[in-house]
Amino acid sequence: MDKPPKLISLGPGLTAPERFTYHVELGWGGGEYNIDLEVVFEAGRFVVDRLIIQRSEFGRPITTEGIREIGVATLLHQAVELNVTQTAPTGDGGYKATWSTMPILSERARTGGGPSEEDLRIIAMVYQVAYATGTPPTKAVMLRAGVPRSTAGRWIRMARERGLLGPATPRKAGG
Repeated sequence: MDKPPKLISLGPGLTAPERFTYHVELGWGGGEYNIDLEVVFEAGRFVVDRLIIQRSEFGRPITTEGIREIGVATLLHQAVELNVTQTAPTGDGGYKATWSTMPILSERARTGGGPSEEDLRIIAMVYQVAYATGTPPTKAVMLRAGVPRSTAGRWIRMARERGLLGPATPRKAGG
């Protein structure tokens, strides 16, 4: 029997498996390529340890041009985001999952009313996942929240002020 994967912490209450495989089908009408990314946490970041590309049943042959169209960094980010779990203490020294997929921002935040406390937790999580995958964190928050860079920066600062993110270091993202 396989033992469960070792979990690593990406920040307060945020865990992910240290190693996992992510499968995706890319292409039109059922997929041209079946792709498996073997992802591992190494030196503070998630990286692709192995990439397997297989032609789908009715897909086009694998070519250099086709391989160049595969956004490995985007797939890595998606893979980690889908494997991150928010956890909370159980009271007996353990932890339990409080959600299994990355939640979305509230209607209030998405319509210009500003972020709630829960929205700031989500912003911090998006930031931490981006940081752990080498994706620009502020840009990830911008895209996830659908807000301009200045708003994303302000929301990140608010999350820092509430202790949801570590301190900022110039020219280096604060986890």
